[in-house]
Amino acid sequence: MYKLFQPHLHRFKASKRWVAEFKAAGLPLDVRGVAAYCGARCLSIGDKLGYMVAAEEFSLLKGGNKTVFFENESLINSLFSANFDLSKGAGIDMPFDVFSVPMPKGFTLDGVPIPPFMVHYRSFDERREAELPEFEEIVGETVMPDFFSKPTEKQLAVTFNTPDNAVIRTTIRLEQLPALLKSKTGREFVQSIKESAYLSDEPLWDTEGVELEQQFAVVKLAVAIGVYHSATGKLREGFPNVKVKLPKGVSLANSSNSTLGSVFKRGVSKNSGHYVPPFFRNLKAEIYYQGEHFHKERGTRWVLVSDHVRGEGSVSPFTQES
Repeated sequence: MYKLFQPHLHRFKASKRWVAEFKAAGLPLDVRGVAAYCGARCLSIGDKLGYMVAAEEFSLLKGGNKTVFFENESLINSLFSANFDLSKGAGIDMPFDVFSVPMPKGFTLDGVPIPPFMVHYRSFDERREAELPEFEEIVGETVMPDFFSKPTEKQLAVTFNTPDNAVIRTTIRLEQLPALLKSKTGREFVQSIKESAYLSDEPLWDTEGVELEQQFAVVKLAVAIGVYHSATGKLREGFPNVKVKLPKGVSLANSSNSTLGSVFKRGVSKNSGHYVPPFFRNLKAEIYYQGEHFHKERGTRWVLVSDHVRGEGSVSPFTQES
């Protein structure tokens, strides 16, 4: 059973209290009505992060509510434990600018429950062109958040909801990718960016507890989706062969659904072997950005070195499918 990321619109529709509140306010309980309500409320209390979440959810829903499923839990575990090329200049190329990622109900990584999440990967200039004009027209005011120091630089934002309906939004810049991909825990990552002075203008990472590890896990998985998609091209239309838990009043008929297929197939291994996780190598040479790839930014292409078992008399526990 997979659980979906729920933007405010879906949570409001499932609540009798919010349905009544929108009716009393004379606001339609739809994409535009929720944008107007959330945007205005965030402006009234000076909540710039909440304003950006509202704009991102608006972009998600107006853009067809793109949803990317993992084919199975094994793929999630493989991507989270994979090793990555950490050389300077590596980048990511997401399958979509804005999309959500459902998660299997009750799924954990290292004992930490992992919620469904929303991914947003645009520069502020791209936001200004693609999503903010209509959103700001609805809200009636223009806001330039002060945490965008480089308007032309892409920024990855990952958002999830907590069990008590709080919203956590986490951002990461491209120069922080090596530290993120090298780290095994959220605590390790925060320490590494403190040492590199990147945390001074990144107040969005909780510094302790389960929510820190959740932030770390969903951001790392979001980056891994972009890397894996570049390396394998295994994104296909439609659902995985699983059940999906739908919030009240929500239908997937109006969503654009895709599944990230696994390139690994379970095989056999001997206990004497040493398991080597998947490794993603970054392609930077100019030759890799010619022909059909000429339009891609240098450093955004990757290749996969499949996981294997090293040791005498052992065979690979996974083989890459053609």
